[in-house]
Amino acid sequence: MKKKYLGQKPVDIEVYDANGNKDLLSNYIKNKPLIISPIYTKCYSLCGLISGGLQTAINQLGTLGNDFNMLSFSFDSTDTKADLADYQLRWKMDGIHWKAISASGNNINVLMKSIGFEYDFVPSTNEYDHPSILVVLSPSGKITRFVYGINPSKNDIELAVLEAASERSRPGIVKGFYLRCFGFDPIKNI
Repeated sequence: MKKKYLGQKPVDIEVYDANGNKDLLSNYIKNKPLIISPIYTKCYSLCGLISGGLQTAINQLGTLGNDFNMLSFSFDSTDTKADLADYQLRWKMDGIHWKAISASGNNINVLMKSIGFEYDFVPSTNEYDHPSILVVLSPSGKITRFVYGINPSKNDIELAVLEAASERSRPGIVKGFYLRCFGFDPIKNI
């Protein structure tokens, strides 16, 4: 689905973490694959399912920090460092090998566009409509795979990391439905 982004490097933007530390996105790669999970911390439906599924797969795999690192990247410009800290705590991220980060508004848009992640704010529900997707980067920073769905398996993550480590790009892994997060108000029919 996102073939045109394979082999491309995401735009290198300044990001901040839960402690308010600023750095370039590229400095999180550290010579190993990096998995980026676009989320927003105030999402209480799909983003929590994605992070929960990731947590399960990562715990089963047992190689976080050794073979790859993870970033849960908030695309909500209103998320603060306190929101990121709460999200890290909620999902038991170690803050080293798996951490929550974000950026300023325009930098968020530029990064999300460069990885093919499409999202829209829906004012009537005060939520974002967004897909459930992981973006896997190689040690050189190139996009090598997209993993779709809310519950990636240990094998999905392992395969994506192995391919990224060897700088190979392949179309995404899709199991089940291609889900999007959005709210529906049956009274307003929106």
